Amino acid sequence: MGLAYFEQIIALQKRYNPLNKVIHNDLQTNGVLLNEAWCQFLKRHDFFVGLSIDGPSFIHDHYRQSRNGRPTLDKVKTAADLLKQFEIPFATLTCVTKHSARYADEVYSFLRDDIQSLQMQFIPIIDREEITQNRQCIIPLPHRYSVTSEAWGTFLTTIFDRWYQWDIGRVYIPLFEDCMAVLLGHLSSSCVTSKECGRALAIMPNGALYSCDHYVDSSHELGNIHTTSLAKMARCERQSNFAKAKSKTLSPTCQQCQYLRFCYGGCPKDRLSIDGHQPAQHHLCSGNAAFYSHAIPKLQQLATKLYSQ
Repeated sequence: MGLAYFEQIIALQKRYNPLNKVIHNDLQTNGVLLNEAWCQFLKRHDFFVGLSIDGPSFIHDHYRQSRNGRPTLDKVKTAADLLKQFEIPFATLTCVTKHSARYADEVYSFLRDDIQSLQMQFIPIIDREEITQNRQCIIPLPHRYSVTSEAWGTFLTTIFDRWYQWDIGRVYIPLFEDCMAVLLGHLSSSCVTSKECGRALAIMPNGALYSCDHYVDSSHELGNIHTTSLAKMARCERQSNFAKAKSKTLSPTCQQCQYLRFCYGGCPKDRLSIDGHQPAQHHLCSGNAAFYSHAIPKLQQLATKLYSQ
């Protein structure tokens, strides 16, 4: 949209904020267009930045190429250097695909040592249509992008071990921190691993509001800010039902799982039915369970130490 567009956003925020409430702005970017002018703007207005970067070149450039097919990692690394130079807080957002899941050590070392990321978010890529088509084939086809459940579990476990050994308290990884929070009696900070969701509403340029940015369709449209207040739509019965449906639609397997309070079945968008008749189960269920069985005992020991201090 260009820098002038975002300058206008800040001006509108100030104009329509008569009570002088504190407004926090986040910006997610692939970093390829980030320059000094952008960084001056982001620093001046206290933006927090999410930078999409998937790992070293053989991982990042595998999918993230320019329109003419050229690699983009060098531009993203330059963007990370600029963010650090201007002291702009940022997190790395890393997609985990079928290709990258095999290289957990390389991904973590690159993010921590080369990019010097202090906040890492790992996002499993799950293409619902791809997986559904694969399950309908007599001879399974290789996944093109989607990470398998087993590979996801191995990836998370490897990352966790590196973090647990070297970087607790120094590198923030939301999934691990949320597990710890639950063990200490707190709620998860993420809708994905919370009992209810519905806090991440999505608004479109035409003013239409939807229950979630993963459900931008007519059945989840709550209304339009041109005719109804945002607060009213956010608190409406439809949105409340949407939020509660996450736990109400859990499969029997999930309801009996010893790790339910850490996961709550994951994001409903990634729940798939194997044959179309059985209750939908999260595509990464077995991988998540493998991770929890490995990580929870170690985090429990850490929690016990914290309680005893």
